[in-house]
Amino acid sequence: MPIIQRIKGIKELIARREFWLACPVARRRRWYGVVFGFGLAGALWGWECYRGTVGSGDVITNPFSFILGAVFLGFFGSIVLALFKDNLAENSSRYIKKILKVVLLGTAGCMVGFVVPLMFMDWMMVLGSIINPILIIIEDFIPGVDFSYLFTLEPSLTTGQLWLEFLFTGVIIALFYALILKAKIKSLVLRGSVSFALASIISPIIGNLIGNNLLNSLFSAYIITFALIGVIFGIALSSKLLERRSP
Repeated sequence: MPIIQRIKGIKELIARREFWLACPVARRRRWYGVVFGFGLAGALWGWECYRGTVGSGDVITNPFSFILGAVFLGFFGSIVLALFKDNLAENSSRYIKKILKVVLLGTAGCMVGFVVPLMFMDWMMVLGSIINPILIIIEDFIPGVDFSYLFTLEPSLTTGQLWLEFLFTGVIIALFYALILKAKIKSLVLRGSVSFALASIISPIIGNLIGNNLLNSLFSAYIITFALIGVIFGIALSSKLLERRSP
């Protein structure tokens, strides 16, 4: 009958991958998931950094020394990317093993990405200082701006000065996800690494201005900074996956 055939046609359309790619509601929900998942992972990483930095007495604290940050980023970020890449509306049960695989390998990749560049922290800081002349020029033109303060979360956590380490960490993590999710390696690695490095510079500035200056809360500065780092990194990775998914 025509009505039954029409209903079957609608069901087939909904089950098709192209429908979910083109559906604005589905796309928005995917982006909400990216922001929430990576933002939560970053916030938990910031919370761990706050617990380990405040009262430690260290002169310089590296955020990658808190390995739980890699676990948070790998766990929540991997779930989001797995859901973002695949259309669970087709057959939800079929993707459970895939999601677990992405979570396990993605978390392992994040841990490798945290540990390996940490071994070369001193060299990374020295090489990363090539941007210092640019920062000095900006400080001369904008009175009251102090990047040594804006790039550091009190009392000693450094992010902006470790932008090169963030870059290499982004390379490793994005490479793992490119292999796991079968995405184009070159473009995903480039987008992931650059976004992670830029996030390390931009996020502490916003975190300090809002958390320390506006809210007068050091804890808020940590949470805002690392939540932003997570969101920026997650959006960069997911946007490349969405670009690959487009019909």
